[in-house]
Amino acid sequence: MNGLSVANARALFERGYADVNLTYGWRGVALTGGVMKQAAGSLRSGWHVYVGGGLGSAGRSVSLTVSPNTASQGWNAALSHSTGATTYQFGVDATGTPFSEAGVGGPRGTAVVAYHAWLLGEP
Repeated sequence: MNGLSVANARALFERGYADVNLTYGWRGVALTGGVMKQAAGSLRSGWHVYVGGGLGSAGRSVSLTVSPNTASQGWNAALSHSTGATTYQFGVDATGTPFSEAGVGGPRGTAVVAYHAWLLGEP
């Protein structure tokens, strides 16, 4: 991962979360969905699923990212960009707290989305 070593990603995930995302854009409209795994030991540990939509580049996009932050239930908003190899996301969670993610993904594209996340349960 460009700028994010495997050791750094592991350290981030031990206190943050991992996110697998699928986004599809058509005529400027983007649909997004995915699953997040919060690290054990957090008050919000476990699996979260999410679905939402917004504006984005045409075509499909897949990403695997990690975050030092905490996965949030409820409505979240984010801007994500993939260079075709690396993916970055910045947003605000349901409480207005900023979060960020970095990882791998592609192809190249950008999306601005709002999505709702649900906690599925404890690990």
